[in-house]
Amino acid sequence: MNKTIKELAVELTVEITEICDKIKGRNAFVNQILRSCSSIGANSYEAKYAQSTADFVSKLEIALKECYETDYWLEILVKVKAIDDETYKRLSNKCGAIRRKLISAITTAKTNKQEISRRVVRGISLTEGAISLLQSRNIANSIEFISL
Repeated sequence: MNKTIKELAVELTVEITEICDKIKGRNAFVNQILRSCSSIGANSYEAKYAQSTADFVSKLEIALKECYETDYWLEILVKVKAIDDETYKRLSNKCGAIRRKLISAITTAKTNKQEISRRVVRGISLTEGAISLLQSRNIANSIEFISL
């Protein structure tokens, strides 16, 4: 089954939370990874309700940055032996799957926005309402990658 960004982000957050509940004496690392991993899903979900293509892309780019940060904290936790190699690889792979989906959605949204701009520049006469409609449909197409 091809899981959505939301499903993967929720799974990742739950797994990391359960692991962090068992880690003793690494509060700084635990707090950081819990913030970053939970932010992936939160920002992806917020993107669904974006007010514009730029807002949509911005939310997904923040989620992408948080995904990279989560992977960083996972690497720290394995190096300080707070988690084992197998757990690290599994969770890092899940971060990678989320990143690929986020990058795909961001690329699609940016491409669709550029296509709208090219149509307007080429002299195709579109009303502001038509441009808004096209933008909302393009955002909707990108959201299908997320399926929130």
